[in-house]
Amino acid sequence: MKSPPLLVKLLVVCVIGVSAYTIGLIKGKAGIEATQMMGTTETSISPEETSVEVGQATTSSVSLDPASIFDLSKASDRTYLFDQYLKEMTSLNALATLARLEALRPSQKRNQMVGQFFSRWGELTGEAALQYAMNYKGTDGFLFQGSAIEGWADSQPVEAWSALMSLSNNGSIFFPRIEATIARISEKDLGLAVSLARQIAEPYAQDDVFRPIVNSAADRNQLPELLALVGEVTDANQKGRFLEALFRDWGQVDNEQSLFAANQMADEAMVASAMKGLMKGWAANDAKGALEYAIQNASDPLFGEISVSLANSWAQNANATEIESLIGLIETAENKNQILNGVIISLGRADPEKALQVVEKLDDVPTKARNTAMVLFSMARTDYDAAESYFRAIPDDEVRSGSVFNLASNAIKLGKTAAETLSLVDAFQNEKSRNSALSGITFAATQGDVFHETEELRDELYSRIESLENYNEKAKANLLKRLKPDTP
Repeated sequence: MKSPPLLVKLLVVCVIGVSAYTIGLIKGKAGIEATQMMGTTETSISPEETSVEVGQATTSSVSLDPASIFDLSKASDRTYLFDQYLKEMTSLNALATLARLEALRPSQKRNQMVGQFFSRWGELTGEAALQYAMNYKGTDGFLFQGSAIEGWADSQPVEAWSALMSLSNNGSIFFPRIEATIARISEKDLGLAVSLARQIAEPYAQDDVFRPIVNSAADRNQLPELLALVGEVTDANQKGRFLEALFRDWGQVDNEQSLFAANQMADEAMVASAMKGLMKGWAANDAKGALEYAIQNASDPLFGEISVSLANSWAQNANATEIESLIGLIETAENKNQILNGVIISLGRADPEKALQVVEKLDDVPTKARNTAMVLFSMARTDYDAAESYFRAIPDDEVRSGSVFNLASNAIKLGKTAAETLSLVDAFQNEKSRNSALSGITFAATQGDVFHETEELRDELYSRIESLENYNEKAKANLLKRLKPDTP
């Protein structure tokens, strides 16, 4: 959006009393000059002694002026009292109010109050507030500009949103208060809010903006109305993401009503998106109940996929007792291998010993090898000795082989000697497995971020691999080249 010149906008707002000092303020000189030259315009909000309810306590004899409010230690009290102060502000004395704020000691507290100020000014005369906020640079400038736009959206949502899209490259650049802005718009016009959110091209940014719309609709019991609006979205990918976000919130509020609504949909893709969101919302309140339901219905590929997602989320947020329950549920599932493949990393981080106990019961050797490697990688980051001991005790070379690279990578990062790292090869029972282990350690030692720290290890590997007799010559040449890329 091309904005008119700043001076013109401020002249429109400040028709009464415009003089030379206004031009100085437009150039960013709000401080003492404005206080001296505009102080007489602020009679409607001169400091007064008052008694107001703040939170659960009463603040008596508080002077309602920025300096006195600034000195309050409790953030909630400052926010409340400054909000009361700003209610008396008009567009004519906005710049004088800003001058008082700029006279305060620079700090995060002052920035928060200035942000509040720009939000209020935006409510009064949005475009002028934004134009003035553009004088501020850096992260503070973004905050003040976003606050002005948020206030502006109260009276002119389309114009305010257009300005926000212009400043944020259509939402691709994070902009402060963007979520608060769309929330304000959705409170007055849910359909307009959805339409504006769709203007954002970047999917993740769009999801961030849609979430406050869902929250706003939930607060006002308008989720069915929002569902109808989302149903009109023509872009299938966009509609799917919106539905998942909507039902995630709805599933937390009322999983029965949301389940009924999902089952009324005729489009299978819409049902799938809705169910994914609903189950995530349910799991936020009852992780075990939601996972049980998904496992019971895992014969349906959709619920098989959902069960993996729910188990992984639970493992990332579970305490020791819950891990026991989670593992118990996984072991009863018909799609146990599918769930383990998706959850094993999180499970290994939460409780590696219990995770290994589950993996040991698997029959499929490649699956067991892959999952063992993932758990040992997590274990080695916090207790390398325990991980190495388990690695050496594995009875099957094929299961053990998948863990060489992960163990060697951790050994290198922990500063283990070349001899200590190469001793991993000794755990293998046959020549083929030992040769394969040398290959795994080679790849660990030649990663870009550790290459210059592994010279001794690489020299020893080069010597061992070069002397191998029963090894594919082409594969040997490739490994030697990795170890010493500058060697002809």
